[in-house]
Amino acid sequence: MADKKVTQLTDLGDGLAAVDLFHVVDDPSGTPINKKITAADVVNNIPSWLGLNSTSSNYRRWFYIIIN
Repeated sequence: MADKKVTQLTDLGDGLAAVDLFHVVDDPSGTPINKKITAADVVNNIPSWLGLNSTSSNYRRWFYIIIN
């Protein structure tokens, strides 16, 4: 995988799981550092005031499973 660009990786589709990882570049305008975050941590850090009304039913189902 080290020899592929992110854009060349296979699309996950709607099979996202809580343990799946996102690649994060922390401080890209300063000293960039590669880090990771789980999908569950991303969802748990969504502000409560942010509406998710226009998301797909698969994501809403996944979101419900993560939160509950």
